[in-house]
Amino acid sequence: MSKIKVCFLGTPEFAAQHLQVLIDHPHFEVVGVVTQPDRPAGRKMQLTPSAVKVLAEKNNLQILTPENLRKEPEAFKTIQSWQADVAVVVAFGQILSQDFLDSFKFGAVNVHGSLLPLYRGAAPIQRSIEAGDTVTGVSLQKMAFKLDAGPIIGERKISLDNSINATELYDKLCVLGCELLTTDLVHYVQG
Repeated sequence: MSKIKVCFLGTPEFAAQHLQVLIDHPHFEVVGVVTQPDRPAGRKMQLTPSAVKVLAEKNNLQILTPENLRKEPEAFKTIQSWQADVAVVVAFGQILSQDFLDSFKFGAVNVHGSLLPLYRGAAPIQRSIEAGDTVTGVSLQKMAFKLDAGPIIGERKISLDNSINATELYDKLCVLGCELLTTDLVHYVQG
């Protein structure tokens, strides 16, 4: 099997851990990375790159940092020139256009920190704990032009108890999300 060419879109550390798995996995070739622009952070409000950008630079990957991908046609043209088979989106933070979703042979897939359709949108991990859920998980879905909608490709579940906090759950869901990429995404692309 030839390598699956991936365009990766993500921003925080949760996304960076998924990007690292794709970089390390023998079935994938990350052909480019899209992340949020550097943002002010810390007391001095210094411009700081995202965790995904830091990792992409370390691995000499092509990087784009559009303020709004839907309004920057040159960025979209660059992404198309990468000729990726699939886009993998993990906590990117921008709504993607239908043209973008349709521009990959296998579409775009999203790793989301809940058992969709629960907790669509931001902060699904914290919302699950706040709701007192006894089971949560992570989903891999084929993206549609609607927030966290589209057919589910795979999911992994985890039991919760009252002692788990958001940081611990974040770490556990990250492991499960990475597993979805290395197994379910490979199976999806292979048919």
